Amino acid sequence: MPGPVPQAYLITFHTYGTWLHGNKQGSVDREHNVYGTPFLSEDEKRERDEFIRLKHKPVVLDANRRTVVEAALEEVCRVRGWTLHARNVRTNHVHVVVSADVPPERVMNDFKSYATRRMVERGVLQPSQKAWTRHGSTRYLWTEDAVAAACRYVAEAQGPDLPWAKIEALNRSEQRSERRPLPHGRGSVGRPSRKQVMIDVSYRVIADHLRCLVFAITDGAMPGNEGRGYVLRRILRRAVRYGRQYMNRKEPFLCDLVHPLVAHMGDAFPELRDSPIHGRHNPDRVAEIIRDEEASFLKTLDRGMKLFEDAARRAREKNEGRISGEDAFKLHDTYGFPIDLTQQMAEEQQLTVDLREYERLMEEAKEKARQDKLGLLSEILSIPKDHLSSVTDDTPKYTERSIEAKYLFATGVRSDQEDFWGSRGFVGLVFDRTCFYAEQGGQVGDRGVIEFPQVPPLVVEDTLSSANHVIHLVDIDPLRRTNSELAIGTRARLVVDWARRIPTMKNHTATHLLNWALREVLCPPQERQRPHVQQKGSLVDPEKTRFDFSHPKPLTDEELERIEALVNERIGRNLTVFTAEVDQQEARQINTLRAVFGEKYPDVVRVVSIGAPITEENAREAGESDWLMKSPDNPEWMKYSVEFCGGTHVGTTGEIERFVLTAEEAVAKGIRRVVGVTGEAAKRAVETGEALLREIETIEARSSDGERESPGGTRVPEERRDGGEQSRDHGKQSRDRKGADEGRPARSRDRLPVPVCVQRTGRRARTQTGEGADKDRAGRRHHREEAGNDRGGRSGDDRDASPAVEPFPSAEAFAGALSAFQRKVAEAVIPVLVRRRLQERIAELQKRLKTWQKRAAAASGGAVMERAAALLESAETVGGVAIVAGEVPAAGADALRKAIDWVRNKTEASAVLLASASGDRVTLVAGMSKSVGERGVKAGDLIREVAPLVGG
Repeated sequence: MPGPVPQAYLITFHTYGTWLHGNKQGSVDREHNVYGTPFLSEDEKRERDEFIRLKHKPVVLDANRRTVVEAALEEVCRVRGWTLHARNVRTNHVHVVVSADVPPERVMNDFKSYATRRMVERGVLQPSQKAWTRHGSTRYLWTEDAVAAACRYVAEAQGPDLPWAKIEALNRSEQRSERRPLPHGRGSVGRPSRKQVMIDVSYRVIADHLRCLVFAITDGAMPGNEGRGYVLRRILRRAVRYGRQYMNRKEPFLCDLVHPLVAHMGDAFPELRDSPIHGRHNPDRVAEIIRDEEASFLKTLDRGMKLFEDAARRAREKNEGRISGEDAFKLHDTYGFPIDLTQQMAEEQQLTVDLREYERLMEEAKEKARQDKLGLLSEILSIPKDHLSSVTDDTPKYTERSIEAKYLFATGVRSDQEDFWGSRGFVGLVFDRTCFYAEQGGQVGDRGVIEFPQVPPLVVEDTLSSANHVIHLVDIDPLRRTNSELAIGTRARLVVDWARRIPTMKNHTATHLLNWALREVLCPPQERQRPHVQQKGSLVDPEKTRFDFSHPKPLTDEELERIEALVNERIGRNLTVFTAEVDQQEARQINTLRAVFGEKYPDVVRVVSIGAPITEENAREAGESDWLMKSPDNPEWMKYSVEFCGGTHVGTTGEIERFVLTAEEAVAKGIRRVVGVTGEAAKRAVETGEALLREIETIEARSSDGERESPGGTRVPEERRDGGEQSRDHGKQSRDRKGADEGRPARSRDRLPVPVCVQRTGRRARTQTGEGADKDRAGRRHHREEAGNDRGGRSGDDRDASPAVEPFPSAEAFAGALSAFQRKVAEAVIPVLVRRRLQERIAELQKRLKTWQKRAAAASGGAVMERAAALLESAETVGGVAIVAGEVPAAGADALRKAIDWVRNKTEASAVLLASASGDRVTLVAGMSKSVGERGVKAGDLIREVAPLVGG
């Protein structure tokens, strides 16, 4: 059910570092990010720690910055076509009231990005500075009065600016540990106990989850074991757990809150009182469904909670605070605890869950269930002999969402058992008529609900056909729990999951247009009545359409573009989708007809035509003078899609909204496959593709400096053309060493027969000591965590659109970013042409990365050799053995081993230990000359002694 559209948004976001976790006014983090949950409690130590972790001083908006930000807000609204009702740029936050046709997160992100960019361009903000916190808050304004009130709040209710004297004192402070964030916002006074906090959280979670359940069930969704049904079941069970654990509710209670919620929200959402599916009894039906789910879970909840406490105790005592995957699986499989509920309960006790073991056990259970289902389906599709002559009338599937029908019999039952309903959990129910579509012709079967009097609703997991019957596969667990029986002849209401059917119909109609477009693009005009492009298989479900066809070679970019454009052109024309049942032989005379080769069709077939009337009746309704059956060989019909089809379709092509091809591949010799999406899925695919294109542009920009310098600012070394070993020159600094630390030992040329590289960054080498080294290590250890300021919409990083791009610091960082991006592209649903462009650009980046890695290896290897030579010059000699030990520049283990080999070749007896730090990782490599090894000194023993000192 689409909700009402808000009139406007009230958006607020803060400047960087001015509101941190632990502040007495409150804040939210990932664990407190649900609307209605309380703020984090005041924590002075955490606030101080957060402030220390800031990468730079808090950002406040002086008069110049405020002027720039105000102009940027107006610019964004003008460019985007949004309506700016009010705005107020404060010293450390911004309020905006705006009407826009995109989600508020997008609006906030654009505001931040434009404002940041303009401040950098005007020179009032450094490119390296973060201007804003990552998130902000959004309030939806549904009425004109709400918009007016928000405008008054923004314009008139802000009070004076923050005290500038305090801000200046803050920014001048020399000791970051003594700084405090700026005061702002509102929050509760006092520090409640943890028990009171959890009770408060419980109230809010229950209220929020109840609203979700009531609206979703009203729209036709049902708690179940798969898909969105399982999402609803998890939501319900989470709310029940809060009520039982923190509010001592031992009986079903959510169901009792349905009627008060409907009374409160029914005026704004009248369908809560009188829904298209449940009618005037909607509140009662929703309460009944929720009560049944609650009762089922409460039967096992107490035992499950006891098992969890035992598992938590074992985790603390024996498993380092980690709950085993076996316990998590048992909670899920035996007691109905979804894994996210187990994780949440574990987090409340500062524990974790072994997800890897849990997922392995889940996969084993799913495989066993799949095997069981194969055997079950064979039973369910077996019609009892006594009912072979009966027929299910399924004509309502084309027009009705719900109907009443008479229950005839069940399949898959085991009458020889005392339990009539068998032991596998599913049976097939057959009725005299149905509005459910049974899986056929590539279109998946419907799902939905069957409602018998005095019986809990039965969830239809799939719809199948056998002979002349439509079989509704249902989970009979509700019948077992209530000891209910189904009497033959009982009337029931059958309700289709329409939210699932609609995208399926869009995809099916789009499949017909795709089939026609493939013929138009891939077949020359003289071939189109007998085209080589023939359907070889299809799958139509709510997520996609998948179409296999005969064609000898891959589709080019131009062909894919033309096919997609033809389909969208037909969608844009909003053509009527005509259907009619006609004689098969007469229908085959239609020149544009498409049918599956080898398929057996009945004497009377259903024809689906997109844009061209089929019968005289169709023509009269459309106001046309010609129709397919009147002049089947009219060349004009070649412009339209006409097929034999018994599936469900939209009424007009405009309902499809949009079509996007997302894949093209070979499935066999001479057989190609294309995949497409429609509607909202198509829009998301396009948006995702655009986002990935922007992301790869950023990666390209961040890696472009590698053509001139190696990662980390190290210039690519030039090969030296020495005629041989050179004499020592202790008193001279190499020209290539200009700008390096003055205190470093001079390079010995005859001990360094390798190219020399130069450190060009502004920071000191890793071998530095004292305060500089401490700060560098501290910077690697600490990471900033910023606070949001409310529970509203959360936007992305405000710097996504910033023109300032920071180069990758190293080849490793470049490789990590590229690898993560490749995984993202592989998992994304995006236009196939965008995927191809991304793959080409990824290939270019991989070539660039190899160049980076080669140059970085050469540069780091030279730096390591240079440092090893310096260490050898200053090495102590103990018992005739040169002790060479120290830190060398960041490099791989191979470069360190080469340096050790070089040292050993230069000495009669030496013991060498080299350490290299990269980020938080330390690499240790040791080596002994042959003579030292013969004395019993082993390199491995040395590593074992030193490794614990560096966290190994």
